[in-house]
Amino acid sequence: MIYELAVYICREIQRAEGVRFTEDEISFVAMHIGAYLEVQAARAARLRTVVVCPAYHEMATGLRERLEREFDQHLDTTGLVTRLDGVDDIDADLVISTVPLSGQDAPVVVVNVFPTWKDIHSVQAAITRTTRNRDRASAPHRLLDFLRPELFARNLDADGEEEAIRRLGALLLEADAIDETYLESVLEREALSSTAFTDGFAVPHVTSMSAQRSAIALAVNDKPVLWGRPPG
Repeated sequence: MIYELAVYICREIQRAEGVRFTEDEISFVAMHIGAYLEVQAARAARLRTVVVCPAYHEMATGLRERLEREFDQHLDTTGLVTRLDGVDDIDADLVISTVPLSGQDAPVVVVNVFPTWKDIHSVQAAITRTTRNRDRASAPHRLLDFLRPELFARNLDADGEEEAIRRLGALLLEADAIDETYLESVLEREALSSTAFTDGFAVPHVTSMSAQRSAIALAVNDKPVLWGRPPG
């Protein structure tokens, strides 16, 4: 995604100023964008966390501050509960508690009021599990919104990337997901920088929100399509 942002920015500069960017220059722009967006993306992925510590207020605050220092990149502490009668309606991705809790929808990690390194490792393991489970649960639903049987092709017969793009684009046109202008934009994007990530797959697309709806046309071939290189 960071590289695609760089492609979009370079394309707009290219149109406005009449200059042309090489793939190395696009990668250089992507490096600068990534330096900023990496931190932003990490913050957006943080787990909503509630700390439960039914003890003196200073102890609860100290525990929260320790956890925030240790896991600033992973946790967004949205609440501090110091009374056990306030644990029935906790809304969080992860609960860190100094006492055992039951009946919670979110995973619960039990730690000491003064966390040991064992406690810190337990919290880290819980963060990893919870993040992984959250991503696994959401990914299939997102993909199924975009994939349809009529948009799937097996052993697509195409002589090069342009024909492959046009044939897959025809499926999207028939499904009323795109128009002809969108298809030409895909070819324009491909001419700017190849979307072949490895020798195994390519993801041709546009850099603007110009489709009628989100959809993915997918082709799986036994024989590869020559991509980004002249035949011969």
